[in-house]
Amino acid sequence: MPVDTEGVREKLNWLVNEKKIPVVTFNSDIVGTKRCCFVGMDNKLSGQTAAGLFGMMTRGVGKILVITGYFSSMLNNSRVDGFVEEIKNISPKLEIAGVQGSFNNADEVEHIIENAMMSISGINGIFVVSGGQEGIVEAFRKLGVEQRPYVVIYDQTAKNETLLKEGTADFLIDQNGFEQGYRPPRILADILLNGTYPDTEYLYTGIDIKTKYNL
Repeated sequence: MPVDTEGVREKLNWLVNEKKIPVVTFNSDIVGTKRCCFVGMDNKLSGQTAAGLFGMMTRGVGKILVITGYFSSMLNNSRVDGFVEEIKNISPKLEIAGVQGSFNNADEVEHIIENAMMSISGINGIFVVSGGQEGIVEAFRKLGVEQRPYVVIYDQTAKNETLLKEGTADFLIDQNGFEQGYRPPRILADILLNGTYPDTEYLYTGIDIKTKYNL
């Protein structure tokens, strides 16, 4: 669920200003707050990374369908922005065949892929920046594709590992969810117990590229 909303922003600033409670954001950041730091993936850079992967797989020619989760999510938007910007830079002949929101729902992902591939010719890549990736399988089955588009997804979950192993997806970009859960409590403990704040505002957890061979 996206958190980059005015209501959440006001509440976080109230906690910091009025209650003197330190705030650390993780996974998805929120602009305009007085949180002390963000722990998570450099989402824009991860989108640029995905653009590089598609550029290599397609040899810079074709059409890429982009499926995001929520248009109100800073995390999703950063990934899409990085992807689109880098595609324009490195593969100007690669077209973006639309950016559509799935609400992280597998059925929506399925319908988006079905409708796009039936109405737009030449789609040879699908980039799913958020959840609902398992909908790709059913979409390909219903479409009866003989040669599927190249697929890049996010997050090393058991279901997504299956997509790689079974050949539904080519690459998975992982954001180290364990580190995102482990580091924020440690940071808050240092602040509360020792008065020690992080040296930097952005504590990135890395970008890991997975295939079926290195899970």
